[in-house]
Amino acid sequence: MEHLYAMISSLEDFNVAIRSILAAFSMKDFFDILLTALIIGGFLFLFRKTKSTSVVMTSIVGFIIFYLIAYSLNLYTVLSIANAFLGGIVVILVIVFQKELRRFAEWINITSIRQRFTHKKGYGEDTARGVIETVASTAFIMAKRKVGGLIVFPGSGSIDSIVSGGFDLDGKVSEPLLLSIFDTSSPGHDGAVVIEEDVIKKFGVVLPLSERDDYEKLKHLGTRHRSALGLSERTNSLCVVISEEKKRISVAFGGAIEAVETKEELEEKLRSFLNVSETNVSRSKVRIVGIYLSIKSHAKDTIFAVLLAVVFWLVISYPQMGIIQKKLIAPIVFINIPSNATIERLTVPEVTVWFSGSENDFQLLNEDNIKAIIDMSSRLPDQQPRYILVSLKSENIQHPSSIKLIKIDPSQVEFKVVFK
Repeated sequence: MEHLYAMISSLEDFNVAIRSILAAFSMKDFFDILLTALIIGGFLFLFRKTKSTSVVMTSIVGFIIFYLIAYSLNLYTVLSIANAFLGGIVVILVIVFQKELRRFAEWINITSIRQRFTHKKGYGEDTARGVIETVASTAFIMAKRKVGGLIVFPGSGSIDSIVSGGFDLDGKVSEPLLLSIFDTSSPGHDGAVVIEEDVIKKFGVVLPLSERDDYEKLKHLGTRHRSALGLSERTNSLCVVISEEKKRISVAFGGAIEAVETKEELEEKLRSFLNVSETNVSRSKVRIVGIYLSIKSHAKDTIFAVLLAVVFWLVISYPQMGIIQKKLIAPIVFINIPSNATIERLTVPEVTVWFSGSENDFQLLNEDNIKAIIDMSSRLPDQQPRYILVSLKSENIQHPSSIKLIKIDPSQVEFKVVFK
């Protein structure tokens, strides 16, 4: 029985603590958590593409559990060491995660923000149809002939700061031109072709290699595929890869790469990316499906980032507010009682109330001003003896506005009114 009482008591304390946190929560704290979640989400987006993911997750979760245990047990020495560790965590992150931090800096680069949050403008129908058919047919011809190639369709922003090398061309997209560029005797056949609108802007371009080491597909693919994946990780470009060894065509976009089996399938992926379709309805459907897939693919990271941001706020920011909870006794006071009426058989003469506020507010508090007031003016329609049950709410508790009411116990009182 004692164990059950202790459990119930601890649950009540937990409930009071939650209410106290919610009472102290403000719009500023909401934006604090939101921005923290965005930063964490950005790191997770980059770290999940390497083996660092498990290291980061394990380290963060382990440290939080360690900190919460030390905090709940008031282990001051351990907390001091943990706080000192937090002070040096930036240096540790820079040393351990140099590659990931560099990629994060690239991702938030002011010149690439637009391409991260906008979509590729649609080509003209005729222009796009010609480019799509030419690229798709040429790609399958090259695959059949065992000729390798890499074709890049930039997203909504420039890729000049990401790629290197190459030769300016500004030639109209055509099958003969693409075949001549990727001919093994061409000086730029090992590089990538960059297509904008219906023009081949450059050829022989060198793309950044993917740094992922957890992607199973890359173990069986070559440099072209790793380059295509690397560019798709850093920009919203789409890359078409033709493998000379396996006579297979793959498409890299959004940090993922997948094979296409038919010319029609490749054409459909290009139409989706270039935002062109046979009808406006299908074009809208492409947008909706794209948004749905994006939300679905990042749902777990988003939820984890928000939860982690909330935990950081509770561990770091909330204690800095100096918010404490305090339990006080409020006597029950009746007002507006008729002169010929008396109160009898009151279940409890006083109630316990929990408040939250700063330590300074409680130091200035006069506990004699805390009262539970029951107004009888509208509770006695006639002068007949009766039992009355009153549910106590926040408006019944008299207290300074500087502190916030969290809980009332008991929340109901009963009494009998008799008349002389």
